[in-house]
Amino acid sequence: MTDSVGKVENEVITLKGQLGELDNRLEEVSLDAQSLADQAFEKMMGEMAKMREEFTGELLALKKENELLKEELTLLRRATVAGGATIQAGPKVEIPKPPKYHGKRDAWEIDNFLWSMERYFEAVHLEEDASKINVVTMYLGDDAILWWRRREQDIKSGSCSIRTRDQFKEDFKKQFRPHDAAKVSMMKLRELKHSSTIKEYIKQFTTLVLEVDDLPEATQFIYFIGGLQRWAQQEVERRNVQTLAEAIAAAESLVDYRDTRKEGHSNDSKGKGGGAKPTDRSSTSSNKTVKKDKAKGSSSSPSSSDKPSNRGCYLCGGPHWARDCPGRQKLSAIIASGGESSGDDAQMGSLRLFISVRATPKAEESTKVVKVSTLPCPKGSLMFVDTLVNGRASKALVDCGASHNFITEKEAMKLGIKYTKEPGRIKTVNTSPVPILGVAHKVPICLGQWSGTINLTIVHMDDFSLVLGLEFIDTVRPFSFEADGSIMIKRDQGSWSVPVTR
Repeated sequence: MTDSVGKVENEVITLKGQLGELDNRLEEVSLDAQSLADQAFEKMMGEMAKMREEFTGELLALKKENELLKEELTLLRRATVAGGATIQAGPKVEIPKPPKYHGKRDAWEIDNFLWSMERYFEAVHLEEDASKINVVTMYLGDDAILWWRRREQDIKSGSCSIRTRDQFKEDFKKQFRPHDAAKVSMMKLRELKHSSTIKEYIKQFTTLVLEVDDLPEATQFIYFIGGLQRWAQQEVERRNVQTLAEAIAAAESLVDYRDTRKEGHSNDSKGKGGGAKPTDRSSTSSNKTVKKDKAKGSSSSPSSSDKPSNRGCYLCGGPHWARDCPGRQKLSAIIASGGESSGDDAQMGSLRLFISVRATPKAEESTKVVKVSTLPCPKGSLMFVDTLVNGRASKALVDCGASHNFITEKEAMKLGIKYTKEPGRIKTVNTSPVPILGVAHKVPICLGQWSGTINLTIVHMDDFSLVLGLEFIDTVRPFSFEADGSIMIKRDQGSWSVPVTR
């Protein structure tokens, strides 16, 4: 019994100790909870204070903005009351409507239609793709509108999707633009030549260039210069143009003589020096001309019959005045060994100018004056001979106005002629001196039955490959022209005949 009571007492003591520990733990937990609650409260109060400060700042900013708006409103009211009657609305700009596209399969027309629609969208400030597609379809007609109706059915059925402007343009070009349009335009651009007026040539060239995508500007520049006529090409190159825009501007500034020569020159018939009266002889011959025209049934006026018809440049036949002919520089060439050329230097082709001139007498000239047109005209203006140069056949021009023998570099290579570079220059009329390519000494040559050696100067020439000048004529002297048109070279050893063609 005593043992049982002792055990119970021990258990009671143990329970009291555990209860004491629980009280201590509860007290600690209570303290921790109170600390957490205090921290949370402090944090919440700090955030509330911060929010109050931010709200106060925003409220002050709104008050300031409200005050500024009130001031501006007051100023606007005063301005409206003071000068409102003088305020006028700006003029309304009328935007032209783009033309409709009816389904013609032409690359130039398709590109123009799409370009005009883009400009129209920019003018009306339309930016959404869906709205742009709807507006474009309103400017379709005939075959084009039928195509779009089919595409709308395909879009509704889900077989295709056109949501952006680029997708519409791609599908539109795929349907109507020829697949080989760029290739055909490129072929036309390569074959384009300046056969009519300069304005027409520039228009055709610009149209073809726009139809070819991604064509480099350098290639465009080469095609444009290469398609011009020789006289226009030389004038454009003379201005040292570097870009296509500069070349087109230079070509447009050229005066096409074919446009101006068709216009009447009414001012030419007016008197000069205060209205001088015509002489008796001119009026008499004018009357005779009128009577002669009436006898032939001609309805032309005397003033038009007195003037010779203008046929352009008499040197190259181009549509420009002879004084502006780029080929004038080919009429004379001067060889200089160094420094400026003297009066004893060589000249080439100067007499060809006199051969090219043809005089046409006027109707009012007296019959006592010798008319140049009645003089007998030779069969040809130029003399050519068949030669063997360095053992190879070639055709040479015999020019009394050239003091040296000239040959082009291409012809020299063809004939197998070797030359050496020498310090010399060639100067053409109205140009700066340029160096010669070289001189070939003692080149064997045969003309008919005659043979010998000559010196050849290698230069740049456009019209002829081989020219025999006074240097050759001095070599074969004495010679004479025979009745059959050949040249007879005479020596103590004998004579040789050289056939000549004109």
